[in-house]
Amino acid sequence: MTDQCPYCGSEQIISKGYRKTKSGSKPIFMCRRCQKRFVESPSSTYPKHIIIQALNAHTMGTTTAEIARDLRSRYRSYPSRSTIQRWVANYSGICPMARHREKLRNIDPLIRTRDFVHRGMSYRFSLNMYKVGSLKEEGLKRYLLEYQDRDLFEEGNRCSDPSIEVQASVRRTRNLACSVAQFCFSAARTGPERHPIVENFMLINDLATLATEVPVYFFDKRIGTVTGHIDILQVRNGKVHIMDLKPGAASEHPEGQLLLYSQGLSFRTGVPLSDMVCSWFDDKDCFSFDPSEAKWKY
Repeated sequence: MTDQCPYCGSEQIISKGYRKTKSGSKPIFMCRRCQKRFVESPSSTYPKHIIIQALNAHTMGTTTAEIARDLRSRYRSYPSRSTIQRWVANYSGICPMARHREKLRNIDPLIRTRDFVHRGMSYRFSLNMYKVGSLKEEGLKRYLLEYQDRDLFEEGNRCSDPSIEVQASVRRTRNLACSVAQFCFSAARTGPERHPIVENFMLINDLATLATEVPVYFFDKRIGTVTGHIDILQVRNGKVHIMDLKPGAASEHPEGQLLLYSQGLSFRTGVPLSDMVCSWFDDKDCFSFDPSEAKWKY
């Protein structure tokens, strides 16, 4: 039996009979959460990281024949073109960007990366050039495209370092990011692998995600130089969303860290705090607040 809904990632799956086909019959399942029905995916016979690789490549405009050849040479895996097409159909709910794949195919590079070092650790700042190119927020677009390494970025406090007391009205929801996290977590062999897998999948397949591991830095007279890197940056419903992937999100309280991210990004781009949303999420929940209404003290 399939382990989760391909549309919303829920594990609340029930059997709804069988569908007759030329080759026999296939089981039908229904998701209790989103009420959508689907046939059992052939996913269980292939490792999740191979399915993710196929979905990423398809969204970027690669044909199923090209994907099949690449998987054979890279992983010695032999999914057929029809199997890959079935993956694409079954997981369309978490790959909305695939609707634009014909436009993406001719953008080279679609994903632009830049490695930078922060406190002795290497990070890969990545942009989706199609989505960044469509941005209306000129200050944000300019910062993302023109960011250069600064000596200042290696100095001062990390956004997660200062002890900041924050009062904010936090809203708890479940959204597409949670479904992507639930889908991708099972592909990670270790905890540290979860971040890059989720970030890359959202950067390619999500409509709103512009960039990942975005560097921010600014000076605050109470704290000094503050630096950090935003896991996931989105523009959605007219708002800039600063998102942090936090496994075990319900027990985390990164409001201070996210508030500093928003202040740094606002300072660098000119986007007001009132046009931003700060969030942290995992495979179950997303917690959000308005940084312009948050009160804090150091």
